[in-house]
Amino acid sequence: MGGNLLKVVSVSGTRYVVEALDVSKSPPSVEVIWSKPWLIHWATQETIVKLANGYKVIRFPQLSPYGTPFPFMSFAGTNMIEKKFIKQLSNSKEYNIYN
Repeated sequence: MGGNLLKVVSVSGTRYVVEALDVSKSPPSVEVIWSKPWLIHWATQETIVKLANGYKVIRFPQLSPYGTPFPFMSFAGTNMIEKKFIKQLSNSKEYNIYN
């Protein structure tokens, strides 16, 4: 799932606490999902092909050529991820998870 958007809601030591869909509650409306693109991730495959900025990332083939979306979920509405695995982007910057 590398390269997906996250929304940081707080910090806990060396980890970011990020927003996720809470599976212990009813699903939100489609309008809410459209306004929060970090709640739907895109399945990716990181290859062994080394590039200057990391490794080549390609789409899962199941819904080619569009990619394969999946909900970013937890039992409490948040997940944690190590800060060292995050690349921060400035607002309004265009970014493509595939290279």
